[in-house]
Amino acid sequence: MNIYFLVEGRSTEKKLYTAWLTYLIPEFKRVDFYDQVNHNNYFLISGNGYPSILNEAIPNAIDKIQEVSKYNYSGSRICAAHLNLC
Repeated sequence: MNIYFLVEGRSTEKKLYTAWLTYLIPEFKRVDFYDQVNHNNYFLISGNGYPSILNEAIPNAIDKIQEVSKYNYSGSRICAAHLNLC
């Protein structure tokens, strides 16, 4: 499974999510670029706050997830539910 995380803030959320994920799912490894995912990887990117996350980051994330076709939609739903986007 691969997961694409889009977080709102510029720095705090990235640090926090990385720490949580290392503890909660240690078998998942973070990649630096969205197209580097293979198996049990996650990509984490900032939406640079509001309104940028709505106007740019969400549409870009959707495009990248569809482009790579390696992200699991169950994981994407988890992320979207956490961000209250569903």
